[in-house]
Amino acid sequence: MARKRRKQVEEHDNHERWLVSYADFITLLFAFFVVMYAISSVNEGKYRVLSSAIINAFSTGSSDNVIATRPNGSANTMISVPNSKPISKAVKGDPHQDEKNRLGALSADLGKVMQPLVKGGRVKITQSPKGIAIEIRDSALFPVGQAQPNAQSRQIMANMANLLSKVDNQIRVEGFTDNVPISNPVYPSNWELSAARA
Repeated sequence: MARKRRKQVEEHDNHERWLVSYADFITLLFAFFVVMYAISSVNEGKYRVLSSAIINAFSTGSSDNVIATRPNGSANTMISVPNSKPISKAVKGDPHQDEKNRLGALSADLGKVMQPLVKGGRVKITQSPKGIAIEIRDSALFPVGQAQPNAQSRQIMANMANLLSKVDNQIRVEGFTDNVPISNPVYPSNWELSAARA
């Protein structure tokens, strides 16, 4: 009995594997160009509104430096806007000067509220370009070696809070410690006391 020999079919090496990567690359390239084309199409109505707003804000008073061409849908279309005003005329007042005046008024109000303490040298109010600094001596707020404010300080803080609650500026609080070294179970060092006071 003759056995049939099974023919073993050799697997064919596929030399066109690169086509899969190439097809993926072409697909991505096609998607890229579709997106680029979609971005390059300009809605002329929206473009005119944007262009006129920018020219209105930043022009120097005349539209002579603007090249007027008929809108053709390209990204280089310029539209002239008549009767445009320079930005310096459009913005009224100097915002820095307004802020300075507002802080000056606040500093004066704080000085009035804390006048007895300012005269006694226990409170110092200074104004700088960074803002207003209120320096309150520890004797005006805290008993020696403690972080709980005394009875007099509650009124001082209430008066300050009343004025400061009307402004929306940031407030930074720094706490300072006594010049007497401290070491107890509550405050192992002067650093913990200054943090608790802040």
